[in-house]
Amino acid sequence: MTYFSTRRYELHYEGAARELHGFVRDVLADDVVETVHEEPGACLSRYGFYLDIGLKAGLLDLEKEYLLRYLGSVADAPFSIQEIKKSRCYYFSGDPMDVAPEQFIGDMVNPVIHRWKCAYADPGH
Repeated sequence: MTYFSTRRYELHYEGAARELHGFVRDVLADDVVETVHEEPGACLSRYGFYLDIGLKAGLLDLEKEYLLRYLGSVADAPFSIQEIKKSRCYYFSGDPMDVAPEQFIGDMVNPVIHRWKCAYADPGH
């Protein structure tokens, strides 16, 4: 079994989409080792299942708070972000898939602080 992990930012914003996309590519992503995917679905096409884990609302997320504070201080910003939902998404693959997703959920998710989503790949993948 192998896995690949990604960072996921769900941004709710108002204003210029082009400038927001530039901000994401320039500030949130490291273009040397990361690729930005702007589609809402999975960034990989071949995997058995994925586990998307993020902090529950209301918990202290220093990166999120810093980004919102920074963007609020930029004069004449062409966009504003109302909400940021961050998560880490793990894509698991292998033949055969010998470990059930429930085992990873039990090992990786703390239900007190995490929200999570687990789903199998579409049959066409």
